[in-house]
Amino acid sequence: MLALTSRLTAAPVEHRTFTPEQLGVARIGHHGLFRRAADDAAWPALVDWLTEPFARD
Repeated sequence: MLALTSRLTAAPVEHRTFTPEQLGVARIGHHGLFRRAADDAAWPALVDWLTEPFARD
């Protein structure tokens, strides 16, 4: 991910990291955020984070 975001020199970049404990799952893995077990723990915070810039307008 850093290889991609390091090239975005004019854009603000914020990295978010989740641990399995934060999401209440045994492991996250590559597609972990798309598993039902992580839905309630991860997606409300992610949607808020993604839509926050639009809420300021």
